[in-house]
Amino acid sequence: MKIKNIKLTTKDHKSVLSAQMMLANGKKHDVYFEVDRQYKHFIFNNASPFIPIALAICMKRNEQLEIEGKISQRLLTNAPKIMKTLEGWNMGYHPISISVKGVTQKANKSKQVGCFFSGGADSFHTYLKNKKNLDHLIFVHGFDITIQDISLYSLQPALHIKCRLHEK
Repeated sequence: MKIKNIKLTTKDHKSVLSAQMMLANGKKHDVYFEVDRQYKHFIFNNASPFIPIALAICMKRNEQLEIEGKISQRLLTNAPKIMKTLEGWNMGYHPISISVKGVTQKANKSKQVGCFFSGGADSFHTYLKNKKNLDHLIFVHGFDITIQDISLYSLQPALHIKCRLHEK
């Protein structure tokens, strides 16, 4: 798989980090993360957020990963540990090689804490147990609530992140 055309844009009230993922068989997918403009400072213009998506797919397909952009040095250093964990699940994941155009040392030095929140029982338990330490709840629109269900999505009391995968 190749990750390319990584770009951060701001339009209207949204900031969008997007990239194109191309599988070895030629299939292309446009993937993006969208946040309200006020949370733009949480997003860096690099390929790091796309790695969790791509790594599992590449490991399952035994396909090498090529990144035409930069990723976090910390993520690249920890990738072998992540692959070893996935491989240990005995679900057909294979270690792969990762090539990158460059690495970045830049890291968000924020002391804020967030957790993913789906609105389900587990999320509420995590929130109630840790609410004194949490600054943000992160709801990923498109995982538990479909992208098309705007009315249910608008009820979520969280930092909204949209993640879409489009096949071309």
